[in-house]
Amino acid sequence: KMDFPFFTRDLTDVLDNGEAPKIKQSSADYRRLSDTLTEAFTINPSVKDGQIVTRHGTTFQLPTDGFINARKQSVSGAIRLYVRELRRPSEMLLSDKPAQNTEGGILESFGEFCLVATTLNGEPLQLADGKAIAIAAPIWAKNDPAGVPMWAADTTILRTKTGLNPNGEKVSVIKTIGVSRGTVWQRNGEKATVNKTLHQLEFEIKRLNEWHNCDILSKYEGDKTTILCYFTQNYYPSVSADDFGSQPSAVFFKPKNLNALVKFYNPILNPTAGKTGFHSYEKSVPVGIEGKLVALSCTDGRYFIEIRDVTIPQPAASQTFVPFSMNPKEVSKTAFLAAVHSLDE
Repeated sequence: KMDFPFFTRDLTDVLDNGEAPKIKQSSADYRRLSDTLTEAFTINPSVKDGQIVTRHGTTFQLPTDGFINARKQSVSGAIRLYVRELRRPSEMLLSDKPAQNTEGGILESFGEFCLVATTLNGEPLQLADGKAIAIAAPIWAKNDPAGVPMWAADTTILRTKTGLNPNGEKVSVIKTIGVSRGTVWQRNGEKATVNKTLHQLEFEIKRLNEWHNCDILSKYEGDKTTILCYFTQNYYPSVSADDFGSQPSAVFFKPKNLNALVKFYNPILNPTAGKTGFHSYEKSVPVGIEGKLVALSCTDGRYFIEIRDVTIPQPAASQTFVPFSMNPKEVSKTAFLAAVHSLDE
């Protein structure tokens, strides 16, 4: 078992010209720091009951003779299996895989998983029809849930470029653009089985090169509001005007006592001085929720971050949103990673 560099954005770029997985992203991207989260295993798929165990203690039971190439031919001999398993908020942040649904709802995460298989020469492989990889993932929560829905990833969303200005007013730009948003999770109709005896989740993966997620949608009663997060300094705009997913700056929210992470994707449009930044989905953040607000930037080998403990208040009487001004300061790479890992409870 070994660490192996892994794509951290779009799974369509997992293989390049028949070679092993490569990272395709901007040099300004903080997600470059997530390379070592991927584990690589060399296995023989023709061996009965082949099994691997990840650093998080998750077991993957591999099907006998279950891998095929693009020509639908069964593969014999050793192959490489790359496993990306995200269990902690820091891993979600560095991989740009926050735990939220398409409405900005907060998902309590029990694990996000993606598997990629290649021959030893880098030829991409898939699972044969009728074959599946059985997964048993330890439950880290104190209490076993009654059941955990499965979610699939929508990695590319087309949307009109609309949002809020610094005064919380709706504004729009006429141009329609393609937006890469990391991952937004959608229910796929499946559920992971809870094994209360072994304190683990059990489910199957029938498709490689796709993200699979075990999450419970958190229910919050009461009012919800919109958050506008301003960068007072060290904000860097998107590398591409049409790609929100590769911006060097980002804002996240880590709810207290919950294994979850929310990203505020939407850039503030037409910002005035000192009010560049991002906003949440409109009326998606529960009033009264406690947590950590994270503002960060990475560009040209420099790292900036601020993490602040917050309690989300009601908006002021004259406003429809709650503003926060963040001041990410430059730190070393080591200090940046330490700050990100401090989100893990």
